[in-house]
Parts: sequence; C-alpha cells; structure tokens
Amino acid sequence: MQAMHGNMSEIQEAHRVTQKGQQTSFEEHREMLARQPQTTPASFCRKDYLEGESEEKKLKLEYIKHLNGKVDQFRHLQERGKTNVVPVVQGRTEVAAWKIATTGFNYAPTLDPGWYGSGIYFTTSVENALSYDPVLIIALANVGNPFPAIEHPFAGKGTLVDENDKQVINPAGLLGKPCVSGYQSHYVVVTGGVPASRVHNRSPDELVVF
Repeated sequence: MQAMHGNMSEIQEAHRVTQKGQQTSFEEHREMLARQPQTTPASFCRKDYLEGESEEKKLKLEYIKHLNGKVDQFRHLQERGKTNVVPVVQGRTEVAAWKIATTGFNYAPTLDPGWYGSGIYFTTSVENALSYDPVLIIALANVGNPFPAIEHPFAGKGTLVDENDKQVINPAGLLGKPCVSGYQSHYVVVTGGVPASRVHNRSPDELVVF
C-alpha cells in the first residue's frame, strides 16, 4: 500500500475475493496481449508518439516513464513471455465494491462517457482512488502497450462553452472514445483530474483498460 501512496493505518477491514473464471480470463488475456505484437506489430504495438520533436512528445515520454516506474516497483509480478501488470485501485461505495468483486469490473456503472476513453478506469494511487469513494478495490491490470493521453477532454482546457452553456469537447481528445488503434490501454498523469503538464514522483494517474 505504501508503494501506492497509501496509509496502512487507515485500513479498517480487508477481504480477499478470488473468482476462478475471471482469473483464468485475466491470464489468457495477458498471454494474448504478449503474442499479438509479435504476429501483427503494426496493429498492436504502435509507438507513433516517439516520432518528431515537440513538447507534446516530451510530455508523452514522461507519462510512459512514470508508468514504467510503477511496473519496476513490482518486478516480482512480471513474468517472461507475458505483458506487464501493475497493482491498481478503484474507489467505490461498499455496495458497488461487492458487486464488482462478485461479477467483475464490467458491472461498474459510469457517470460520464470517460474523459480519457470509454474503458474501465483504475489508478495506481490510493489517495486518488479515495477521492472518489471510501472503499478500495485492489486488482492487477494488464498494461499492454499504453497510449499516453495528454489531450484535455474539453476545448480551451474546459473554459469554452457553447450556446447551451456546456463545455466544448476537444476533437483531439479521447472523451468517450474506444482504445486508440495499436494500443491496449490509455495512461494519463493528472492534476486536479486533468492531464498534468509536469510529472512528479507522487503524481496521481488514471489507467484506462479496454
């Protein structure tokens, strides 16, 4: 928990829930993600953010470096021939947490289309998860080939509004969109819920898996 910026003294109760079917599905998906880049690299292992020289490229590389640091913290979880995994958390109500524990993350209701894609949201920061709800779900997530999402979901960084006084969606952003082709997850370092312009060791994040 300390590696995930959490305080062990705050834990009042803990439960371990194992779903054999979900565990098998997780491992099969992990192996599949490891095979695909070898057979069809153009479709499953793009890294076009490495092209060119710009401030955006530098920031995207900082995001990926931040995520790789999380992976390195848990080297004992990595297996040869499989994609990297990281421990992640979600903050939920007690009712929602038990529902997810018994039926899977696909149950999880969403209140918005997803600022950084339409997948399932996790974070590696306990503090960030607790800002949503007080019950924590701790799980492993397949990182796959992550896309660094630095684009703000709204135009003008949320300051522009249309005639109905609604925020204008940034067409270059990932609001409500499926996973970017050639990647298996989206990763964003956040400050106040929006993409951070600077990355620090304790910067909170969001990992969106599909």
